[in-house]
Amino acid sequence: MAGINRAKISKKVYKQLEKKGLLREVKILRIGKNAYDEKLEDLYVTTIKTYYYREKSKINISSDSGATVNINYYDKLLVAYNEESKKIKQDDYFTLDEVKYKIIDTGNVENIVFDMRLDRM
Repeated sequence: MAGINRAKISKKVYKQLEKKGLLREVKILRIGKNAYDEKLEDLYVTTIKTYYYREKSKINISSDSGATVNINYYDKLLVAYNEESKKIKQDDYFTLDEVKYKIIDTGNVENIVFDMRLDRM
């Protein structure tokens, strides 16, 4: 797939979501450590516009607890791939509609979008 303009595709997806009024502004935060190795919470990472949605049915498989089926939903966050979104890492968190979410997986899709998987905290 050489020659694909990933930035152009990402902008088109983002533009359509914005056009439909589906984007929400989210402030991403991180837990870090200071020079004395003390835990610091709520370190500002970036503010992005993103699309929050829920996906249905998922099978979770882990080596220590076996497999479980989540038949309800799991939370996802669709973010355009750009300089701001590249700052986001696994275990960062944010608050949306008074619910705190933790980013479990950034879900980089061919450097076009991040389809992040979330966990409610």
